[in-house]
Amino acid sequence: MMTKHSQSKLTLAPYSTRAKATYIGKATASKKSAIKNLCDVNSTVNIAQLLSAIGYEFLRTSATEVEDGGNIQILKQRGFQLINPTEKWFPGIDVLRHEFSSWEWIVGKMPTFSVEKELALKTDGDKQLIMKLSVGVEKKY
Repeated sequence: MMTKHSQSKLTLAPYSTRAKATYIGKATASKKSAIKNLCDVNSTVNIAQLLSAIGYEFLRTSATEVEDGGNIQILKQRGFQLINPTEKWFPGIDVLRHEFSSWEWIVGKMPTFSVEKELALKTDGDKQLIMKLSVGVEKKY
């Protein structure tokens, strides 16, 4: 039986493949991580269970040591509580939200880089057109 989730994945599959591109920049290279939808691993997962599992993982670890303290460490903690990130609960958070969602923060701090990619375009007949696309991003202001 095909679920709505698996049906969506099949529909989007041709568009989700990523062609190889060359990135040229001075930033530290990042490692690609595998990405997986939690529903692929456990189809019964829900938000409440996920939040609880993440909360208990934090409770298992002391604030000063990155070491799993297990159930003994959990018993030392006083539990966890979901928070409401509003100005009423955290005065000044709206200013921070505005700053960290500004163009200057998101794009203005971006290092100069360029991306090069070859695209194979199909034509009528047996010929194929190879287009080399090069995009450079730099700050000018």
